[in-house]
Amino acid sequence: MVPDITVAYRRFRNPPRRDAGAAWFAKRQAGVISIAQLHVCGLDDAAVARRVRAARLWRIHRGVYAVGHDALAPRGLWFAALLAGGPEAVLSHADALDVWGIRTPRGARPRVHITVPTVRRSTTTLNVHHGRPLITTRHGLRVTTVAQTLLDIAQTESESVVQTILTDAFLARRVRAKELLELASHARGRRGTALLRAQAQWQVDHDTVTRSELERAFLRLVTERGFQRPVTNHRLHGYEADFHWPDHALVVETDGLRCHTTPEAFARDRKRDRIHRARGLRVERVTWHDVTREPASLARELRAWLRAGTR
Repeated sequence: MVPDITVAYRRFRNPPRRDAGAAWFAKRQAGVISIAQLHVCGLDDAAVARRVRAARLWRIHRGVYAVGHDALAPRGLWFAALLAGGPEAVLSHADALDVWGIRTPRGARPRVHITVPTVRRSTTTLNVHHGRPLITTRHGLRVTTVAQTLLDIAQTESESVVQTILTDAFLARRVRAKELLELASHARGRRGTALLRAQAQWQVDHDTVTRSELERAFLRLVTERGFQRPVTNHRLHGYEADFHWPDHALVVETDGLRCHTTPEAFARDRKRDRIHRARGLRVERVTWHDVTREPASLARELRAWLRAGTR
């Protein structure tokens, strides 16, 4: 956290001063430092101006500088945005997605998104939002929680973009459906919340078993019942097939939580099935109930599927 770094510096018995002090801050803030921190290091405004002219400091935002060069990595740009926004600023929206490692279809962004509690204008380098969101820290950065970030994104992006982002967030286990459902329920009437509630509720209703657990259970059934072992989790027609018997033109997919986290993922799986069938394969789907509650019936069906596709 930026304020804590300044407090830690002040607690040194003999803290590094001037340029050495600036380097100390820059090392801990991904290459950037604020004017207030430069003052703490013993550099007044005139000294800062001289270093800017000498290209030892590079202005990123008003009162925020890069030390030594201005070729900042994303983390440096995020730290710079937080310093520019003040002690209560938090990374939000698309930049929060990046911090959390959730894929977004948008390309390079010229401005960093931050949210602050007071109304402020955006600039050419900062996209400033107003509010008091739910926040946490990640990699030393103040950032909106995943659920809050998804709520914010739902208010600014198209439905298709939101669905793509939600799919990635659920598949990466970055957010719990119940957490998102609760937050969306408190934000009724705001744009995008109906979509979030529907997607989260769908997730809750289908939260039964993970794909990996189901795959292991099905493979155990195949082995114990004496079936030929299939090829597992390999690329087929541009998609990953759960279980494939090449000699029998059969693909079996397991319908677990990670397969159908959202309606979008459900529809994408159906498209994959159609592509496999168009290539001459039989595609069947099994559920946790099939494997654990009706194993004998499933074994009979699997035997019939394999027999029908024998080449």
